[in-house]
Amino acid sequence: MFKDRSLPGAKKVIRDYCTKVVDLKYIDRDVLVSMETDIDEISPRMVLIVTGKKSAKENGSYKMLESILTVNSISHFLFDEVEQNPSISTVFKCVEQFQKETSLEKPDLIFAIGGGSPLDCAKAIDFAFCGVRDFTDKDDQPSQPLIPYFCIPTTAGTGSEITPYSILTNPRTKTKFGTAQRLTPTCSYIFPSFLVETPLQITASTVFDAISHLVEAGLTVKATPEVRLEALSGIRLLSPYIPQICAACSAVKSYNEGRCDGLERIKPFLSKLKNESFRLNTLHASSVGGVVISKAGTSLPHGLGYSLTTHLGLSHGVANAATFSKYLAFCCRTLGPQARDFVFDVLDILLRDCVKAGSVPKWKPEDLDKYLINIWFDHPIAVTRAQKEIFVSAALANKGKLAQHGAPVTKADIEEMLFGSGFLKVE
Repeated sequence: MFKDRSLPGAKKVIRDYCTKVVDLKYIDRDVLVSMETDIDEISPRMVLIVTGKKSAKENGSYKMLESILTVNSISHFLFDEVEQNPSISTVFKCVEQFQKETSLEKPDLIFAIGGGSPLDCAKAIDFAFCGVRDFTDKDDQPSQPLIPYFCIPTTAGTGSEITPYSILTNPRTKTKFGTAQRLTPTCSYIFPSFLVETPLQITASTVFDAISHLVEAGLTVKATPEVRLEALSGIRLLSPYIPQICAACSAVKSYNEGRCDGLERIKPFLSKLKNESFRLNTLHASSVGGVVISKAGTSLPHGLGYSLTTHLGLSHGVANAATFSKYLAFCCRTLGPQARDFVFDVLDILLRDCVKAGSVPKWKPEDLDKYLINIWFDHPIAVTRAQKEIFVSAALANKGKLAQHGAPVTKADIEEMLFGSGFLKVE
C-alpha cells in the first residue's frame, strides 16, 4: 500500500522487493483496516506481542495493537523484556514464560513492536517455539512450521522489518552474531507517527545505521550496479536531513556545555525532526537499506562494530560510525573503480548540503568525520590495550565479514579502521 509520498525510485525498490518477499504496508487511511484483515486471515486465538521495556507503551503502538486485538476478542501475551542487543537467554525466557503463563505450546501469531532488538529477538523466538536450540548451527532448523510473524518498526535504521536476519548477543563471550536461521516478516506496518517523539540521539544513531547498510551493501563482493543504484536512492532520502540532525546535535552539545543560547537553538531543529515527512523518509530509507543488505549483505564496519557495542556500550549506529571514514578510504585504496565512484557519489550526496553553496570541495572520506560523525564523539573513547586486542582479534575471526570485502584485509588494516580516525584511543 504505497502513496505518492516518497521518491519514486525508492518506492520502486521496496515494492519490487516486497512483491517477492514481504508484505510491507505504509501508513494511510486504510492501514488499520488492512492490519485487521491480515490478522483475521490467520484467525489467531492467542497472539504473542514482543517489545522492549518502554518505548512501545510510550509511543502508543502497543495500545493500538492491544485495542485491535481486544475489539476482535483475541487474547494476547505481552513479553516486554527485550533488552538492547538481545541475548540468547532472553529468547528462551520468552518461550518459557509464554508456555508457563498461558498453558499453550506456542502462539498462533507473533507480533513484534520496536526497534531492531525486539524485531530481531522475535524472529529467534519464532524459531525457538518451533524446535531450534542452537542459533549458530545451520543444520538446526525448525522441526515444525514457523509461526506467522508481523511487526511494527518504531525506529528507522535497522531494516529488520524487511530482512531475514536476526542479530543476537552471547553475554558469556560478549559477542554478537547473526543467527544461522533466516526469517523474513510476513507483514510489516510502517507508522511514521510512532517515531515523531524519538529522542534526538536515537534518531541520529539509527539514521547512521541505515546509512551504513546502504553504503556497505554497495561495497561488498555481492554488490551489483543495481544494488548501488538502489543504495544511492535510499541515501538521497536521508541527505536533506543530515544538516538538521548535525545542527540539532551541535545545539544540544552547546546547551550541555552551559552556553546560554543552546536551549533556544535546540527548539527549531527538534521541531523539524518531529515532522512526519522526515520520519516517513527515514523509514523508507531504512527499508531500502534492508532490501540492499538482503541482496548483498554488510561488510567490515558491521564486523568491527559488534565488539564496540558489546564491550564499550556504543549503540549499533555509533559503533559503525566510529570506523566508517577509514573503511571508505580503505575501499578506495583496495577496490576497483566502480567501488571508488560509488564512495564519492555517497560522499557527495551526504555532505553537499553541509557546507555553504559555492564552496563544495572535492570530497574525501575523512570529510565524513568533520561534517557528520564527530557529532557523537566530543572526545576520544578510552580503550585499554587488552580491549584493543579483543576488538582486532574478533574482527579477524569474523571470516564472513572479511570475505565480503573484495580484497585482502590485514591486522594493520583492521587497526587503522578502528583507531585511525581518533574516535577510539588506546591508553
